[in-house]
Amino acid sequence: MAYHQFVALAVALPVIGCASATSPYDRVSRGWVGYKQAELVERWGKPHHDYAMEDGWHAIGYFFTAEVVRGPRPYREHMFLVSNCMVNFDVSPDGVVEGASTAGERCRIVPYGLHRRPVSQ
Repeated sequence: MAYHQFVALAVALPVIGCASATSPYDRVSRGWVGYKQAELVERWGKPHHDYAMEDGWHAIGYFFTAEVVRGPRPYREHMFLVSNCMVNFDVSPDGVVEGASTAGERCRIVPYGLHRRPVSQ
């Protein structure tokens, strides 16, 4: 097991949120796989933690007590209420999100609605 995988696993061990492929958990966390870390940070802000590994990987995570976040494309217009969750990401040396997980004994992610752009007049 690579060091970055060990750290991500250690951070996520308390309780890992399990869900189906189209669940809010997947759209909020695993939906970011394949996107650049810069896009994630642009949308969600500075991570709660960012651990640099010796091999160039990063383990980053966001802790949400009760916040509304947007998902990545194609869910970028969807909003989710995230509460009591740590959302963890494995980021490759070239800055791409390669893995994701959610953790938290009372972690809850539910659809919040669609972000609608104002209609121009």
